[in-house]
Amino acid sequence: MLATLLLHANEFVSVDRLLKTVWGDSVPRSAHATLQTYVMRLRRFLQNQGIGNCPIRTLPGGYRIDASVENLDLLRLRQLIARARRQRSNAVEEARYLDEALALWHGPPLVNIPSEVLHREEVPRLTEQLLEITERRMDLELQAGRYRSAVAELRALTAAHPHRERFWEQLMEALYGSGRQVEALEEYRRIKETLRDELGVDPGPGLQRMELAVLKGEHPPAGRAAAPIALMPTAASTPLTGSCQLPPDAPYLIGRGKLIDTIADNVIRDSDRPGTTITIIRGVPGVGKSAVALRLAYEVSRFFSGGQWYVRLRDSDGAPRQAADVLAELLERAGVDPAQIPQGEIARQSALRAATWGRGVLILVDDVVDAEQVQPLLTGCPDAAFIATSRRRLLELTAWAGVRSFELPPLPSDSSLELLATILGRELISGEEQHAAWRLAELCGHLPLALRIAAAKLADWPGHSLADFVAWLAADPLMRLAVGRRGSISMRRSFAGSYASLSSDGRNLFRLIGVKVKSPEFTLEEVARFTGMARREVEPLLEELLDAGLLGSTAPNSFWMPRLLHQYAGELACEEFTGAAYASADVL
Repeated sequence: MLATLLLHANEFVSVDRLLKTVWGDSVPRSAHATLQTYVMRLRRFLQNQGIGNCPIRTLPGGYRIDASVENLDLLRLRQLIARARRQRSNAVEEARYLDEALALWHGPPLVNIPSEVLHREEVPRLTEQLLEITERRMDLELQAGRYRSAVAELRALTAAHPHRERFWEQLMEALYGSGRQVEALEEYRRIKETLRDELGVDPGPGLQRMELAVLKGEHPPAGRAAAPIALMPTAASTPLTGSCQLPPDAPYLIGRGKLIDTIADNVIRDSDRPGTTITIIRGVPGVGKSAVALRLAYEVSRFFSGGQWYVRLRDSDGAPRQAADVLAELLERAGVDPAQIPQGEIARQSALRAATWGRGVLILVDDVVDAEQVQPLLTGCPDAAFIATSRRRLLELTAWAGVRSFELPPLPSDSSLELLATILGRELISGEEQHAAWRLAELCGHLPLALRIAAAKLADWPGHSLADFVAWLAADPLMRLAVGRRGSISMRRSFAGSYASLSSDGRNLFRLIGVKVKSPEFTLEEVARFTGMARREVEPLLEELLDAGLLGSTAPNSFWMPRLLHQYAGELACEEFTGAAYASADVL
């Protein structure tokens, strides 16, 4: 029973599932009472062993054991795999995480657990996990050119898993890369005979391509496309609500790894707590909140067996969505037909609460307008974990649930360059063009959205130098950082939504900052001085700008504004007071 609960740590495990894994197909009549006795004994045992931070909770129709990466290797394994998957562009870091994951294995899993069900249903999944990690780790060895050292390990792996074709393919590549062409072909003949004699099949396409490359003396073909190493699935009986319904993971996410790891650890710890938990990722427009939140959701998804859902809280025109419509969308994700539920917010909240209670659901709510927009969802999903993105701080939510808020800053300079190199190619921003690359990152304010727009435009300029592109962009960054029909994706449009949410006094102050402030960082005292207002009058207006995502704050009464946002404020000031275009060079 303990093994079953730990294999599904932080997940709901039904009584029926426990009965099956403990007694198999012959469940005695007294099994339910015995199961309760086992729970009592396990709780006492864990407490006596000083493992009080790993409680077994009783839920309607089942149980759940709470654990964390600190006390359960299986959760640590999943965390390391997720981190390795995020390091696909950094082979050294990916290999380090995979080595840590492999070090957690000590012989066959569940070897001392006499449960036929677990050995039939769980051990194959655990074993497949180990083999996938090992395959990927050997891929990295071969990519690094360490052929000779890989040969011995791959011989052992092919002996232990004679029908695992990928290991034979890697062994052939290692031998061929070591200059041992004849031995590589001998290994191909050996696995070909084994497959035909024992299974009656021919080698797969990967092995055939490898044989052809060796025969022709070509460079070994690229290994199998490296799909992310799968995190171990839950039992096959997981209902529809256990499906992942997140959008595709964000590409080109650079410079956010450490922050995502920190937030993920907090989300996992908070998942142990009863009730609603909320993690807010906030920041200025264009800083990449949605991409970070999506990667975070994938990172922690396996800790939420009831499902991982995504819902956007603005429509295509940027207007706030109504709570009833959002609740209807969440009901569909939960497998409930909204048409079968009486109209009205309260009825839909009740139906959603019934569909999600005790399931362990993770919900990513993207682009939250204000706290009032989220409150109906919290009422409808009082047992869920939320990841929210917003330009606002959403301080009002602290009265509703446990909230952790993280402000996302612009990218560091080196990460901005890495993002450009990833999209455009490292050769384009190296050598003589390196200074122009630095200048481009500065023009974009180190905001990921601006950098991606600039990279998209530059990619459409074949034959032109980066320096020429930067000179063209510098003439009017705000107008030219736009792509799509009528600039549907643009920095100006991204900023405009936040500006429109301000009060009249807030807009006036925003425009004044664009004209009066000469540095990206400034203090409350400076603003009070150039406005001629008292501190108590200026402070709530700065708080309004901060809450709208138009300012960042490094400390109480200290603020910063990204370069592009500062230019936008200056342009608005010029349009307001002179009706003419405002030159960015005069502002910064």
